[in-house]
Amino acid sequence: MKQNEKGAGRFDRWFWGVALVAFALLGCFAFPMMAKEEAVGAFADWVQAVGAAKFDTIGMELEFHQALTEEALAYDSKLYTAATTLSGGDPLFKIVAETSKKTEIVTGIIHGDQEADMAKLRDWISVGRQLSLGVKSTIFTNQVEAGSMVVDRANAGEIKKLGKQFDYQSNNGALSDNPEIRGHTDPLTWKTGRKCCSWSPQLTAQGAPEPHLNMIGHACKGDPVDQNPPQTENTPAKKLKWIVQEEMCRGVKVFLETPAISETKESICFLPKAKNIATVLTRGGEDFSTWCLKKFPALAQKERNGPGHDSSNKYKYDDTLKDLLDWANGETKNATSGEDPQFPDATDTLMRIEYRRAENFWVLQEVITGTGVQKRAKGLDVVKALFQGCVPKKAGINNAKADCSVP
Repeated sequence: MKQNEKGAGRFDRWFWGVALVAFALLGCFAFPMMAKEEAVGAFADWVQAVGAAKFDTIGMELEFHQALTEEALAYDSKLYTAATTLSGGDPLFKIVAETSKKTEIVTGIIHGDQEADMAKLRDWISVGRQLSLGVKSTIFTNQVEAGSMVVDRANAGEIKKLGKQFDYQSNNGALSDNPEIRGHTDPLTWKTGRKCCSWSPQLTAQGAPEPHLNMIGHACKGDPVDQNPPQTENTPAKKLKWIVQEEMCRGVKVFLETPAISETKESICFLPKAKNIATVLTRGGEDFSTWCLKKFPALAQKERNGPGHDSSNKYKYDDTLKDLLDWANGETKNATSGEDPQFPDATDTLMRIEYRRAENFWVLQEVITGTGVQKRAKGLDVVKALFQGCVPKKAGINNAKADCSVP
């Protein structure tokens, strides 16, 4: 996951949809854990029914390519930190510079056994959906529909006000002016027009192999990810490891053969995040570089401009492979942010993966229908579905519970 993080309060009559993640989530798993309350009631029944077949944690990110800052900022510059916190004590979300003047909003760690975390993610997604589409909508700070506010780009004309749209519900609009907490107050310009600006949700998930195997099938639709390992890979952990190996090798090939792609990580459907990624990618006693080149020997002769289409920095096979591995092992994140991303070691029982094919999450921009209570319940079912590794079907946001077999 692209280490960064995310949600807030509750509100009635909202049109749900969008996200994510894109743990980027992120810096998201880097925050310390704190004691959490036990799940109770119907939510506890869901936790028990799903068991290990759900992610431990999820983080999401929204790249708001429509929201441009007045000044050009360095990648990953921190602009705003939410006052709202999650069960682990980390902020609900951060706003950072995505590239140059573009902004990105990233959640904190959303825990799969905490209903309050999931409700905050649900509401965070709703605000993001409305802003990304330029939809003007009223949200509410509690279930009796008191303390309403309008979510609107006109009310998000600077970094602080953009943060307020996401932060408002849990804090009744009371925002600190402490610059160590609030960050920049720079003006924002919202671009308009159908072709002007992309909205890119991404999701980073951490947990057992089973929900990852499910998510890969949903999140990588339309992308030729090989999900059919040989019969020797006969456990979920072995199967996931083989699929990760295939996707990383394919990514090297795609980058070298596709000059239009700007970054190595943009050539893959999903990015594993593990300090020991080099070990994970070892196959048949050979390191990643060796067996991948045997698979695609013509890559030894390929050369192209480097990341950012830099013609002064030519990339060959070894350069591409190293750059992609540095995204996966956290070295690049450390260099750009100046912070240890704290990627975990991948094991047979735990893997962190950032799912990057944003178009597969566009379903989250669809409208949830029903009464306010029904909308909140359906929205929570969508979040539960994501934790089970299932992306709702296109035009099926209202059927996520049935389509994704949410207990």
